[in-house]
Parts: sequence; C-alpha cells; structure tokens
Amino acid sequence: MYETIYDWDPIGYLDFTNYLEKLYQKSYSKKKKSIVNRFLNHMEYYFYELIRMGFVNTDNFYLILNQLESIQKIDVLPKKLQRHYAITTGNSISLNPSVKGRDGLSKNSFQFMIDSHEIGHIINHVWEEDAFKFCHTLSKNKNVKELLKSIGLSSKHLFYGFQLLDEVCTQELAERVTYQSICRNRPNMTQKRDKRIFDFEPYVTNYCIYGEFQSFAIEFSRSLSFLNCSNDEDLQVLEKLASASINPNFIYKIEEEIYHNPECFNFTILMIAIMGKVKEATYQVIDLDARKDEIVINDCVSIFQELCNKKNFTYQKK
Repeated sequence: MYETIYDWDPIGYLDFTNYLEKLYQKSYSKKKKSIVNRFLNHMEYYFYELIRMGFVNTDNFYLILNQLESIQKIDVLPKKLQRHYAITTGNSISLNPSVKGRDGLSKNSFQFMIDSHEIGHIINHVWEEDAFKFCHTLSKNKNVKELLKSIGLSSKHLFYGFQLLDEVCTQELAERVTYQSICRNRPNMTQKRDKRIFDFEPYVTNYCIYGEFQSFAIEFSRSLSFLNCSNDEDLQVLEKLASASINPNFIYKIEEEIYHNPECFNFTILMIAIMGKVKEATYQVIDLDARKDEIVINDCVSIFQELCNKKNFTYQKK
C-alpha cells in the first residue's frame, strides 16, 4: 500500500489519493520499489505545489486527473536508453535511475525536476490532439505550404513548434516547484552557448534543461494578445504561458487569435514553424545527429527575431 505524504481528503482531492494507490499497485515490484515510491512522492509534492501556487484548482482538477490517469505504470529505462532522463510512451513512464545532479542541483533535486517535467507532459496531453488537428488543417492550406517553403520549412515544423511550447511550459513549472522545494531562488537569466545547435551564438536562459527553447517561447507568448503579456518581464510571461497551457482551450485560443487577426496570420505561422525547427535541431543533437541543419537554424533564428519585431510593431499601432 502506498503511504501518501499529504492528507488530500480535507482539501477536496481524495480522488487523487485513489489514483496514486492504483498506480502504485500496477507498478510495484521488489526491484522497482524505491523508484516507484520516489516518483509517487514527487508527483504528490509537485501536484500539491501546483495547487498552492494557483495553477491547479477545482475548475481544472478533474481534467488534469483524467490526463494523469492515462499513465498506469511506472517503469525503469533499459540501460541502452539511459542517455535520456525519462521516456513517456503509451500508458507508462520509464525513469532513469542513474541521473546525476547538475547546475548546482543535487541528484535528488534534479531527479525531482525531471519527474515533474514528465508529469507536466502528461498534463499537457489535454491539448496535444487539438494541436495536431490544427496543424493538420494548416498543412492542407496551399498558402501556408508556400509560406513555409519560402524559408525552407514544411508543415511538420508547425506541430514541432507546439511541442517546443509544451517543453517550455512543463519545464517552467518544474523549475518553479523544484527551487521552491529546496527554498532557493531561481537562477538569473544568463547567456549560454551551444555549438551543436546555434554554432556558439549566445542565447539567454535560466533553465537547467531546454534553455535553448526559452527565449523563443517568451517572444512568441508576447505576441499573443490573449495572454496580455507584451510588456511583462520574462518570468511573468512564462508564468502566464504555463498557466494558460494547463487548460483544454489553450490551442483554441491560439487558433482563434490567428484567424481573427489576418494581419498577423503569416507572422504567427512562421513563428510557430521556426520554433519547430529549433525543436527538431535540438532533438537531432540528443539523438547524436548533431549539426545536421546548422545553417538553416541560424537563418531561422534571424528570421524569428525579425518577425517578433514586426509583430510587436503591429500591436503597438493598434
């Protein structure tokens, strides 16, 4: 039997306790006992902090719980796949037991961040299918195809762009909760360089992982009027983006904005696709296929910045 850290009944979340017990029963074995208990402890703390911070409430609790219930088994990554931190496929999540600490975080703290990140992906599945349908619709639009082709991209990069947003949203919440758990302030934004993706061109981030995605998501979010964050500080922008992403109508809001602002249609489509190209390049590195499209990536980064400037100017005129 799984022993919960918190008493979820008095605060109205008893169904979460029931889910934790079911997941424990389906995942438990003597060999996996420690990793199963660790992950469930982390899930509890992460979920509790999301409630305390206001990201989860009675309005979206059951939608989120429904997504979590799609995961029915906790497993251990095979050694041949342990270059990854964790992999979620189908109804199971496989964890790497050999993760080490990094960027000033202990092994336990970094493992908590990884577990929280994976849980965030599961929660965001609430809008993943909508993103796929939206991108599929756009992919059949002749003008969109020509637009993407003009900068060497294709319709697949639209869906990759939404995957980049998913990575940033999950990492943003994972970072917030992790640093809260160890009573430390989050790092300041600093410049980093990665020759494998941007050929030593600097990017600014305060993320432990996926930092190369952060600035793209920030600038894209600033261009979305429904987030109302064009003049906000970076971390405020990310907070609004992460909060909006824990909502089933997240893609609908973006879709609505694209179609109701014809003047910004091309800007938004290209921004999403370029984010997708950055996502693709990063995963090529992870899969040891580095620097395959380096020149295209550098060109895309320049185009993305030009688009941000043009779109912000358009909003200022309004």
